Amino acid sequence: MAKEQFFSINHLLSAMLLAAIFFQNAADAEVVTKWTNPEGKVIEAEFVEMTDQHVSIKLKGQKTPTKIPHEKLSAESLEEARRLSSEKKDAEKKLGKGTEGKFKLAEHWIPRGKKTEVMVDIPAGPAVKFLSEAYGKPTTKVIVNLIVPEKFDPADKDSLVVFCHAPYGNGRGLSVKDMATFQKVALEENALVVAVDGELGNPGQKETPTFRSFLVYSMLEALAKDHPSTQWRYVHAGNSGSSGYASYASMYMIENSYRVVGCYLGVGNYSPLQWDKYIKLKTAQKKKLRLYYSFGENDKVCPKALQDKMLAELKPSPYSSVRVSYHKKGHGFDEAHWKEAFQWFKEPP
Repeated sequence: MAKEQFFSINHLLSAMLLAAIFFQNAADAEVVTKWTNPEGKVIEAEFVEMTDQHVSIKLKGQKTPTKIPHEKLSAESLEEARRLSSEKKDAEKKLGKGTEGKFKLAEHWIPRGKKTEVMVDIPAGPAVKFLSEAYGKPTTKVIVNLIVPEKFDPADKDSLVVFCHAPYGNGRGLSVKDMATFQKVALEENALVVAVDGELGNPGQKETPTFRSFLVYSMLEALAKDHPSTQWRYVHAGNSGSSGYASYASMYMIENSYRVVGCYLGVGNYSPLQWDKYIKLKTAQKKKLRLYYSFGENDKVCPKALQDKMLAELKPSPYSSVRVSYHKKGHGFDEAHWKEAFQWFKEPP
């Protein structure tokens, strides 16, 4: 975040007047106000906010507002700032009353009942660094696709969220494509359905579980700005290779104190044991993580030998909250299993 700076009004006038010449022909000019200092010098800038110590204003094209101490503005400008501040607070209060229970993400109001795509910022720091390195070029956004049920209440701490994961097929698999697999049951249960992908697509073989977790992290950070999302209940779901992403993301969120109530792992031989060396959960946390495995009896991709080997390794581990179901199909999704898993996840711990 840029450091806040205080300028003398004289220096600010010089800089702003030069910038004003550059932007004066812009067709989309901001709504501006004239501001004067005690000596009568004038600038034009957009009002941002007023506090007990300063007035924040922003010229067209300026990314970070400039804070002007009260004593550097005329009495008339201070009165205008008070008026604009009061109008802004009234508008925000009115908006708040009109949007209670509505869903907001990254400055967008999301319509109910239909899939919506939103671009979300990647938080500065390790996430943007890791994702950019994975792509081999800079990236600053993730793509979030979500469906908000008609009766989903963001204020309810027990609200349910399903993160859908997809396997990378030759580097081209996208989680948004797998939303259709899980959304029917999830929406019937009044759960928010979410899928997250990188803005530059998939980085092929570099799409590690850590890569996926940083995408999820970016979505969670955006959610937390507008909703009490740290209190919600979360389910991760994936089939085949994406069961690896789903289990890793579940552990990542538990490590960061989110309420993960279940992980649906379809037709894949992945388990949390594979990620224990990367994510250190407490034994009690491992015991609480509900794992539902759905296997195909005629699966040629993940045959019974692989299924049995993974389950045998999992059995003596602290990951003891496990259910296993088999269907007659091959390497495919079974909606009845997904529905059964969801009902289990909803039960009290």
